[in-house]
Amino acid sequence: MTAEDIRREVCSLPGVASAEVTSREGAPPFIRVWTDGTRPDVEIQKAVERIALSDDPRSEDTTRRRTGLGRTLEDTMPAALAEPSPSHLVVDIDVGRPSGYFTKLVIEETADGVEVRALDDAGREAGAAVGQGADGLVRAVATAVALLRGFPPPHAVTANTRDVDGTTVVTVLIEMSSGTTIAGAAIVDGGLPFTVGRAVDNALNSLP
Repeated sequence: MTAEDIRREVCSLPGVASAEVTSREGAPPFIRVWTDGTRPDVEIQKAVERIALSDDPRSEDTTRRRTGLGRTLEDTMPAALAEPSPSHLVVDIDVGRPSGYFTKLVIEETADGVEVRALDDAGREAGAAVGQGADGLVRAVATAVALLRGFPPPHAVTANTRDVDGTTVVTVLIEMSSGTTIAGAAIVDGGLPFTVGRAVDNALNSLP
């Protein structure tokens, strides 16, 4: 699998808010994962490792040589980062969100049309008008969240919903105005437009 394939699979896991994957020549990739707090970090780590090592012919030996899988997350991460073997998979899990995290979506209808406003935990907000077409609301949500995060409006946005082990997950594929394509996912635990906003916010975490 490519690094992007791995990142998409990792982002589809329950409990994963966003992920970054860095390829390493001759070795499994370095994976950094942001969690949403709905699933134990140790479970997420093991699920990520299975994805990253699933097509590695050395995975069986690597699995035997990995250390710390039975320990707490605090014990496991230092051991993983210190492992000198280039075949060792490193999974770095961050719990929580960066400051300025998107927390609220408001949909307002006026005589001029429908507008969405995205707000963050620092009290900032940004809005976008809902355009015509079936994807008008999705594009407006993505635009509002991008503006809230300081990015220009996306060039194109595609959103999909699917069930993963009984959990409904929204995934978004976003083409930025710069031409960069990013993806994100979020578990549906509220309104669908808000979940789309969370998925967009998670996707934007991969940008510098």
